[in-house]
Amino acid sequence: MRTFVPSTGEPRWTAAVGAEAVLAADDMAVYVLTKDDRLRAVGRSDAKVRWTVPLDKPFRKANLPGVIAHGRLVLGTYDGNVLAVRTADGRRAWDLRGQSDTIIRPACHGSTVYLHGKSMTARRITDGKELWTVRRRTLPIHLKGKPPYAEWGPVTATADALYATHEGYPGEPAYSAKWRPSDGHYVSGLRGRSNIYTPVIRQGNGLWMIADDEAGDVTAVNQEDGRQVATHTVGGDRQTLAADGNRVFVLSDASLYVLPVF
Repeated sequence: MRTFVPSTGEPRWTAAVGAEAVLAADDMAVYVLTKDDRLRAVGRSDAKVRWTVPLDKPFRKANLPGVIAHGRLVLGTYDGNVLAVRTADGRRAWDLRGQSDTIIRPACHGSTVYLHGKSMTARRITDGKELWTVRRRTLPIHLKGKPPYAEWGPVTATADALYATHEGYPGEPAYSAKWRPSDGHYVSGLRGRSNIYTPVIRQGNGLWMIADDEAGDVTAVNQEDGRQVATHTVGGDRQTLAADGNRVFVLSDASLYVLPVF
């Protein structure tokens, strides 16, 4: 594993820690998944291994970015399980199994972690206590041969709002909306097309999302009223969205696009 100075890109230190994927980092350590399916903390100041713990089988696919707050590291897996460990020693704090049938990407704000999948749920990050849950929609009985439910996509959490996309019924488009963080109450819809695999990103006065179409469109809607204000076609088979410093970054296959915000 290698670390770099963000402002210059200069290398800082290199450590042979058997890392397969970097999961998260805080002021004390970098947390990695090892090649032999263990969770390891590496000190940021000296590159020394702080602790290493084995992962039970349901959590061995936890090689997705996690979230850290209040001494807890929360990880999601490719098959829909969630694991929270103590950052001090790697001991399990709590877990949640079967939250989704696919990828879980936790989101965090303050002392609350938000999870998606078969439901959109808020949990206290220290012990996993359920604060509220919005259940998935059950599909009509006559739609035989279809999946029995529609899933939630990743949540974007801020102090005053949550943004998430819900999968539609077969033949319906997915829809994105704004939700209240305190209780998961629906606030308003967003007039943009989004898929359920990538989160809605907030930057500037807009909300940005990757459409559920083959064109690879990136859509921006007004943060106040959900009105669509811009669409950028970037193409490609796979898009990743990020934002910072009044810019939106789209990685489409091997091409990087930088979009202005409004």
